[in-house]
Amino acid sequence: MPNTNPIGFAYADMELNGTNLVNVPTTGADKGVGIGAGVAAETSLQIGGTYPTSSGNTNVTRSIGTIPSGTTTAARIYDSSPSTEAASFTLPTLHHYRAQQGTFGAGSAVTTQVGFIANSTLTGATNNYAFQGSINEGTNRYNLYMSGSADNLITGRLGIGGAPNAAYKVRITGTLPSSANVTWVMNADGTIPSTSTTASITYSSEVGTQAASFTCASLQHFRVNQGAFGAGSSVTDQYGFLVQSTMTGATNNYAFLSDLAAGTGRWNFYANGTARNYFAGGVEVVAGTTTMASGFTHIPAAAGAPTGAPTNPTGNVPMYYDSTNHKIYVYSGGTWRSTAALT
Repeated sequence: MPNTNPIGFAYADMELNGTNLVNVPTTGADKGVGIGAGVAAETSLQIGGTYPTSSGNTNVTRSIGTIPSGTTTAARIYDSSPSTEAASFTLPTLHHYRAQQGTFGAGSAVTTQVGFIANSTLTGATNNYAFQGSINEGTNRYNLYMSGSADNLITGRLGIGGAPNAAYKVRITGTLPSSANVTWVMNADGTIPSTSTTASITYSSEVGTQAASFTCASLQHFRVNQGAFGAGSSVTDQYGFLVQSTMTGATNNYAFLSDLAAGTGRWNFYANGTARNYFAGGVEVVAGTTTMASGFTHIPAAAGAPTGAPTNPTGNVPMYYDSTNHKIYVYSGGTWRSTAALT
């Protein structure tokens, strides 16, 4: 006779094998429940054997009940909240949920294997989270920790520090972090592998347009726009783009390189703002030839002598060309001074 003495709701230390209840020891380490097979000594519930199948599907455990109307605080279908025994010991690892591949039998194949899946139907609530991590910031705390070296794919929009915006693929917002009085929003400081012998590109923008009839008024590969400076705060120096003086280790070092060939509507450097442009180093142009058609240094020109009073910085003089009288002017000592007429 099988042991059918109930304790509470469950049978005491039993093994369920098909429809038979099999008695197992009630003391010692070897106690637990096995379904379809024996139970391992360290296991409370073990489901083994050959699983059932119907219509091409197998479900090992399945929860399809109805949440009652009295459940108005929370419904937890699977809950893990284990404690540790009051004893002096260290547990190296506590896995609340674990997925590990078993043996794929000879001749069998699995097309897609998923450790955890939230199906596309999980959208009926007011807020729907496929995975939620609510751990607050602290040493050795991670809401998402991917230590494997396999690729990671996120198809939807991504928000860091706040919800993503409909127009942004990646949005970084909220109060940014700070350490040692410095804030880094994004930083690339990895090591280039020895196999990268053609090029190493840290940031790249290669966006295209959809195959459709439309006009994009402005494509900005890199954009700087000042945000709001909070009341009481101030910023001493602000740089749209900064190259540090340490960037000198290569054979050739270019703080900014533009490689556009000459053509209508093309500018290697285009600064249409009216603020001054400052170059501490020398400014060089291409070596001249008698037949050159581009690569010249230009100065402003108009018909007639200049009359304005430039506010030039110390150590510099403005230049101007009088296209009527063919004279070159420089502004020095508060006066425009000219050459004789050029022939």
